[in-house]
Amino acid sequence: MKKFAVIAGTPVDTKAGYDLINHLPLDITLLPVSNTPKEQTHFQTSSIKDKVTFIEKQLNELKNQDIHHALVYCNSLSGSVDFDKLAKKFKMKLITPLHVYRNLASNYQRIGIIAANAQGAAGIERELIQTNPTINTFSVTNLELVDSIEKAIHPSQLVQAHGLESSLNYFKDNQVQAIIMGCTHFPYIVDHYQELTDIHCLNPDQHLIKLIQSL
Repeated sequence: MKKFAVIAGTPVDTKAGYDLINHLPLDITLLPVSNTPKEQTHFQTSSIKDKVTFIEKQLNELKNQDIHHALVYCNSLSGSVDFDKLAKKFKMKLITPLHVYRNLASNYQRIGIIAANAQGAAGIERELIQTNPTINTFSVTNLELVDSIEKAIHPSQLVQAHGLESSLNYFKDNQVQAIIMGCTHFPYIVDHYQELTDIHCLNPDQHLIKLIQSL
C-alpha cells in the first residue's frame, strides 16, 4: 500500500483531507501545520524564508518515513509556498488545489472566488491568471466563516450569518461564470450556498481525487 500524507492548515481540514481520500488504497499520515485558522493565517503571512524552512522540515520528516506523495489540502497554504518547486527539490509528488485551478482556468473568462483569507484568494488568482492571462477574478474572503465551520455550526446558519447571501449579488452583478469554493473547509457549506444561486460553485475535491489516482 502506497504511503501518503495529508498536509493542511489545521487539524480540521487535515481530517477533511483524510476523509476525502481514505477510500483509496493508501496508508495515510496526517500533518496539520497549525492549531487554528488564525494561527495558520499568521504563519502564511510570515516571511517566505520562515515558511519554506518550516515546510522543508516537514517534507524531510515525511521522506524519513518513506512517504513521497502528499495532498496539500489547504488553498491558502498552497498559495503561500511554492509546492511545485519543493516537489522538485525533494523529489516528491505534491498535489494541491492550485493544480485543479490550473486545469480549469482556460474554461472561464469571469470567475468568482470565495476564500478563507487574502492569502488564499491571491494564490488562486495567481494560478488562474498565469494560466489564462485574459481571465477576470472577483474575490470574497472571510476567516470568521472558517472559524465557525471548525465549531461545526450548521451550514444553513453559516450562509446567513456571514454575509454569503450578499456575496451572491456581488458575483451576479459582475456576471461571473462560476464560483470557486477556495477553501478546503467550504465543502461543508457548498450545497447550501449552491441552493441560493444558479452560478455553478466549483468544489475542487473530486478533481483532487482524480489527480491522486493518476499518480
